[in-house]
Amino acid sequence: MSTIPHAEWAAEINNKPLFTTVGDQVTTGMFKKVTTYGVSTGKTEACSDTTVRRRYSDFEWLYNLLCARYPALVVAGMPPKGGLGGGGEAFIQRRIEGLDRFLKRCAQNYFLKADPSFVHFLTSDYDSSKWDTLKKTATSQSATNFLTRPVIDQYRAHGMELISGDGAGNDESDEKIIASYTRLAKTAKAATGKLDGSLGALELAGMNSDKASESLNQTMSTIAGITEQAQGDSSIMKALSDFQTIAGSYSSSMGLAATHQNDQNALVLRHVLPATTEITLLFEEISKTMVRLMTLRKTLKSAESSKANAAAALAKLEASGKPDKGNKCHDAVAATAALTESLTQEVAVSVRVLCGFELNRVSSFFCKTLSMAIMKFAQEMEAKEKIMAQSWMSAATDLDTGDVEKNWKSTLVRLDLHGADMEGSWVSEFNPADLDNSSNI
Repeated sequence: MSTIPHAEWAAEINNKPLFTTVGDQVTTGMFKKVTTYGVSTGKTEACSDTTVRRRYSDFEWLYNLLCARYPALVVAGMPPKGGLGGGGEAFIQRRIEGLDRFLKRCAQNYFLKADPSFVHFLTSDYDSSKWDTLKKTATSQSATNFLTRPVIDQYRAHGMELISGDGAGNDESDEKIIASYTRLAKTAKAATGKLDGSLGALELAGMNSDKASESLNQTMSTIAGITEQAQGDSSIMKALSDFQTIAGSYSSSMGLAATHQNDQNALVLRHVLPATTEITLLFEEISKTMVRLMTLRKTLKSAESSKANAAAALAKLEASGKPDKGNKCHDAVAATAALTESLTQEVAVSVRVLCGFELNRVSSFFCKTLSMAIMKFAQEMEAKEKIMAQSWMSAATDLDTGDVEKNWKSTLVRLDLHGADMEGSWVSEFNPADLDNSSNI
């Protein structure tokens, strides 16, 4: 099948809008239960063009098929199957989100977006028999000779261009790129694990802050009640009143601080955590791609060994002067040679597509995801910081009225409440009324 120039083809595919969403889970059947998920697609985010129902096993089939057809592409992973019992509401929701992510990530890669099986999966409302036949045919084709394999014409042609044209890479450089990303994936997994722990600690700190703020408010309410009902020495009553004013302002400020902390935690959970989770999954998927490439190389090595053995067997037969009954030895040599050539080209194309295209695409997505999350977090935090700063300024104004004598008395009350022994000290003798208000001291 002929192909068109890659840039032209890629632009054509990218310019076709495709939105996908996975919706409700429905279980039917009394004795043999069947669970399906609604898969909707469209040219807009409303995804109102078509809706089909697919089983989890259908998603799993598509994932395995795409990995087999395009071993060098980073295919989004599948959510876990789960155990017996079907799981609860939380499990169902996580599965739907995982399936939805799988389709959305496929639609972002133009090779996968244009794949006929992917398109059939999204749009074909076949009966079960016809759908099963389609799946079996596609699975069988994915295992055929790479050089003549159906469906992947554009992918194969682009890979060949990358090997021989301007995108040709150096074998040593490609190996260094693969090794670097393999190490990066391992490091990223450890780093995101520590980050998850830090986010958990941040959430716990927010909960503790809530408890402390609540306890302080309860204490202040109790003191306010005592102050209102208390009767006694006027100086004691005045001290209680001053304390209530000061502590009230402090309580209000701490309440605002607790709210601010909670807002920050909420923004982290809303923007940063989803981004780090996505990046964790992305590096896991990069690791799986590397494993597929290693498996492909091992298969090539095995084929090369089989080719050598077949050639040796034919040479031995010819040296003996015996006939090649049924042409078996010659057929074995031809078959192993063809398989070796197919795998050699598939490995070469896979390495170049991975290093010259796919890792660049994935890196771009990684950077965009993280930068967008940080930008959204920073923008919303900046707005909340302004509100917080205004609140603290208001609290400071309440405590510092500009009346020196009143502020001094407030300070004495706070020192006394903290257990400071001021008896006989200059502090107890000092009279702020004696200050020259024009002094710079």
